[in-house]
Amino acid sequence: MNEAGNTIDIQKAAAIRKVRRKATGILVGLSLIFAASSAISEPPTWLLLIRAMAEAGMVGGLADWFAVEALFRHPLGLPIPHTASLPKNQKRAAGNIARFIDEYFLAPEQLMRQLRRTNPALRAANWLNRTENAKALSRTLSELLHGILQSQLRGGIGPAPTAYLRDLTTKLVGSPTLLRQFIKLLKGSVHSQLLNDILLQVREVLDKNRDTVMTVVQDRSRWWITTSVDKRITEVLVDGVLSIIDAPSDPKSSLRKDFETSITILIDRFQETGGSRRISMKGSKPLPSRRNSTSPCSRLWRRF
Repeated sequence: MNEAGNTIDIQKAAAIRKVRRKATGILVGLSLIFAASSAISEPPTWLLLIRAMAEAGMVGGLADWFAVEALFRHPLGLPIPHTASLPKNQKRAAGNIARFIDEYFLAPEQLMRQLRRTNPALRAANWLNRTENAKALSRTLSELLHGILQSQLRGGIGPAPTAYLRDLTTKLVGSPTLLRQFIKLLKGSVHSQLLNDILLQVREVLDKNRDTVMTVVQDRSRWWITTSVDKRITEVLVDGVLSIIDAPSDPKSSLRKDFETSITILIDRFQETGGSRRISMKGSKPLPSRRNSTSPCSRLWRRF
């Protein structure tokens, strides 16, 4: 950061020196033209015009140099009165500028008048009403939030923020209006395409990781079972799980209806508890045993 600042300062200083050399060269050229034209005793009219222009430019250049020089330092190091005024009156000048801005630009009446005239809220709404602007803003905010979370959560959230988020979540979920909306959202997601997308993702992940399942089966298999048998067991296991996942994906299947009913009952129990206590499983139907069950998982197990 310091190196970049030093580079910028060096470039600015070089640009200032270049401008100074150019201005000095012009002043010297005008002085030479004026001196040369003055050396002629009876100059023609056109030469008098050139002398007048050179004289005006020379006087103007010297006046500008003296004016700018006198603001910041003593010209030629001479203690001329009323020179180097800015270093002497720096604090007073800054105070006068601040008081001027405070009285004429930051006055509440002036600010309210400008806000009513410009109406920034309406302008922002009209700007966000355009699709490309809304997408650009959302993309920028998402990248900013991702960067903040990635940098801040790298070392963990910590106990204090965790406790704060837990208390905040408890208060929000305890709100009746928010809880009703949350329950409505959960029930809607059960009957929507979201469940199908989740099942599809699970199916793709399981189907792509058959080798991992094969490794797990071989690690848990007996030493006297051949690799071909392990491979067959893996294929049957994965195909059976995939068939179980495919069944709820069909909206007309009985398994999908039973699944939606079970999730809806679970959500209703969550709503009855107010979201603040653990959902009790008392009164729910017991899970079928492996021996008497006719579920696809049980049939798959018996094939082994």
